[in-house]
Amino acid sequence: MNKLFEEGYKYSLNNLTGLVGAELAESYVQTVQESIDELTKSINRFDGYNTDIEQLKGDVFEYWHAGTFNIDAAIDRTGEKATVGGSKRFASPDILTSWQEFYGLKNYKHGDKSAKAQSESFWEYYNRTQQNISFEEFCNKQGYSNPDDYFNASIYMGQTRVIPTDQIEGAIKWLEKKIAKEQSNRPEQVKRYRETLENLTDRVKSPHGAESVPIDTESTRDIARKAKDGSFDPDNYGISTELIKYEHILREALQAGATAAVLTAILKIAPDITRLIQKLVNSEYISADDLKKMGLECLSSSAQSFIRGSVAASITVSFKAGLAGEVAKAIDPAIIGITTAVAFHTISNAIKMSKERMTPNEFADACMRDIFIAVFAYGGAITIQKFIPIPMIGAMLGNIIGSIVGTFVYSSYTNFFLSFCAETGFSFLGIVEQSYTLPDEVLEDMGLDVIVYDQCNPDVCEPDFCTPDLCEPDICNPDLVLSYVIRRGVIGINRIGFMID
Repeated sequence: MNKLFEEGYKYSLNNLTGLVGAELAESYVQTVQESIDELTKSINRFDGYNTDIEQLKGDVFEYWHAGTFNIDAAIDRTGEKATVGGSKRFASPDILTSWQEFYGLKNYKHGDKSAKAQSESFWEYYNRTQQNISFEEFCNKQGYSNPDDYFNASIYMGQTRVIPTDQIEGAIKWLEKKIAKEQSNRPEQVKRYRETLENLTDRVKSPHGAESVPIDTESTRDIARKAKDGSFDPDNYGISTELIKYEHILREALQAGATAAVLTAILKIAPDITRLIQKLVNSEYISADDLKKMGLECLSSSAQSFIRGSVAASITVSFKAGLAGEVAKAIDPAIIGITTAVAFHTISNAIKMSKERMTPNEFADACMRDIFIAVFAYGGAITIQKFIPIPMIGAMLGNIIGSIVGTFVYSSYTNFFLSFCAETGFSFLGIVEQSYTLPDEVLEDMGLDVIVYDQCNPDVCEPDFCTPDLCEPDICNPDLVLSYVIRRGVIGINRIGFMID
């Protein structure tokens, strides 16, 4: 009973490495998908709006840059966030960021128009909006106590200015022309134009490298049209989980592999620590060899766990991101993880068989056992996960329970199956070997010489000791007859033969 329990626990650790890697990878792709869904929701929120396309494209422009930045940040795992401000206050930033950088966005018909709007001064804004108060009162109302200091300053000073990517070249030329002209005519105006030029860009970008996707004017119009009837689909604009590239897959594989290795090492060493504590209680002594053996086993299992977890994670990310086609996206990550672990175990056993450390029968039995227990492990993982919906915890616990139950069931099934083969002589397509050789004890008692080839040394011969004519009739008892009850039974892995009862 204890042996089967330990064997089931060992199988659960093998499956756990792939399961953990796959679950972590699936969680990563899900985070990216949630950011994509958020972009879709925020743009399609304009469904049914009567707003003019030229005006609506400005709102779409803001949500596009905030949304696509968050998607890239999720892909890069930077932990950064961009949010559309939505404030109607004077010169308030359109996009707020987690790293405290503020962005002002303008999306006019042409680059010079967008550049002019981005560099608008306090005085220009005051005149354009026809305020019914004095300039000084206007500045004080907006929270600026020294109006003279802001007369020629841009109302968006301190903000990074974002415009459509197709307008960047035109905007730069317009600003450079204004700087050159005003240097001789109105030098006090140069500062705001230069400040605007220095902060002009076509994307939101964080210090850690995550950035939004630049977009041109016509595309924002097109998205605005789709937003008005709620039909915007980011996939039509190249925004999908396929933005996850192979360098991201490699990073996730390494992180998942490291997590799987640490977790497996902890779970593997737990029973050993329990045994050492029991030994310490009983004998009050733990040898250095005990600790050394435990450490070496832990190191070996961690290395294998890292590989299994990394491979399972890389496959899962590739599948879930759509890099292997739409069909692969629907595959349960638990299946990927457990299948990966079984595949590695099978490869390991195949290597052992090629080195004659395992017979073909033993290899076949190991493959059947792995698959059988893997089915129970998967069933346990998805079942317990429903009852314990904590990410990974339920699946891990279910895997352990399923693997242990699967080991007990397989042992019972094997005993029944081999008993059936022993009674009927059935070989199950050659998987079970039926041996009809008599046991050595019976052959020896029949007067036959049994030669053990591994112990035979043909070069050694001592003819002087050979006395075939010597007979001791006093010892001979013709009335004594040795009898044996022989039955069919299991004499090896998947091997049925004669046994002395």
